[in-house]
Amino acid sequence: MKIITLLLILAFSTVYATRATKEIEKGSQLISFFEERPGTYLTMFYDHNSDKGRISKARNDARDQILARHPYITYTEVDVDDSEFQNVVNLIGLDKVECEHRPSFLVLTQGIGYIAHGEDAITDIVKSLSSKDWYLAHRHQRTAAEVEAEKAAKNGQ
Repeated sequence: MKIITLLLILAFSTVYATRATKEIEKGSQLISFFEERPGTYLTMFYDHNSDKGRISKARNDARDQILARHPYITYTEVDVDDSEFQNVVNLIGLDKVECEHRPSFLVLTQGIGYIAHGEDAITDIVKSLSSKDWYLAHRHQRTAAEVEAEKAAKNGQ
């Protein structure tokens, strides 16, 4: 049963990640996506002219080590040479030369994030996502309406 659940989570995360990527065709859409939808985002920035094996490995590692464990993270990919995304590249101050060698990842939560680059980028992100601070930032915060509904339910019993 656990294997089936894990496979369903992996399938959901893959479909969700693919859907999120297809929705975004311009940098302005990606910025709006970050600003308007709460949650955590993982964006891989790569150079389409760089080593395809490294791009593929980074993509697979992100899927296997991050998205499989955190299916609610929205995943997108951006080619740093795509003219439609230059506003995002400039906004976050991404070093395009680094992306020629190996993809960089932007991890963004509630408007706060960081860029991970290099051979250990995925490992660093995994460690960050497993930290207590990240958990506290992402646990469900009850709204006032939810608190009142809970109180009413307790009083009604």
